[in-house]
Amino acid sequence: MKKLLFLWLFMMGSMAYSQDILITKDGEKHEVIIKEINDKQIKYVDFKDPDGVVFTIDKVLVKEIKFHTGNKMKMKDPEENEWYFADDRINNLMFNFSAFGSNTLAFAYERAVAPGESLMLEGKFYGLGLQRESAAIWDRYGFGMTLDYRLRLKSLFQSRDQYRPLHVLHGTYISPGLGFSSGGYTTENWGPYGSNDERKYTHTIFHFGIHLGKEFVIRRRMTFDINVGMHYYVGDDGDGVIHAGNLAGSDGILLGLNVRLGFLFGKARLVDKYKNSRRRRPERYRGGNSGNPEFY
Repeated sequence: MKKLLFLWLFMMGSMAYSQDILITKDGEKHEVIIKEINDKQIKYVDFKDPDGVVFTIDKVLVKEIKFHTGNKMKMKDPEENEWYFADDRINNLMFNFSAFGSNTLAFAYERAVAPGESLMLEGKFYGLGLQRESAAIWDRYGFGMTLDYRLRLKSLFQSRDQYRPLHVLHGTYISPGLGFSSGGYTTENWGPYGSNDERKYTHTIFHFGIHLGKEFVIRRRMTFDINVGMHYYVGDDGDGVIHAGNLAGSDGILLGLNVRLGFLFGKARLVDKYKNSRRRRPERYRGGNSGNPEFY
């Protein structure tokens, strides 16, 4: 009877305090009982001392957790978890105000492809913007196109206490890109004796460069984007200054300034929120002394 009682107590104790394995990124394995997992930390107790001190470790230091039930949880950087952005509209249509002031009509389409990353395609039509009466060039024509990759420089989480980013497209970014431009314009050249003549300049170039800017998301509906940049170009510049709307320059170098106002639209998401996949939800766990882990 004593042996049976001892065996029964041992089995109950094993059920009450089941062992989890916490594996840190340095490869060490710790026998623990997981108490709680939130967005930033993991709370646990030593398996050999289940009623003892509750320890806390940052999730970024943990590689994996093997639960006593056989389930596994691999840690993921919260900023890379798409579910933080499940409600964000990731399509952005922008109007380029700075290009319009340079007699160019330009629209850009931006789409988030991952947390902190987006692609932007812009089309430009010369001669369809604001034409100043005192402008030194006229009869502009042509078109251009650029493709940019935007990488957010700062953390999408503005502070450690912020539970979610403002928006997947918000923040300071660096943007390498490439483009094409073809067009021309007419200008007036003054001679030494007060005479003047008109001259036409044309260009067909390919250009590549980089921009630095910041995009603000306003109430998750509108965007305000401003950036500056420099591009190098190759091709036929017609021995004149190239005016490409938001880019201008000569001798192989173009400088640019962009001010854009955009509108977020569409139902596209970084994740399909109708999928009931527990593996892709923000990991949150409330442990216990027995039973299966509870995710919520």
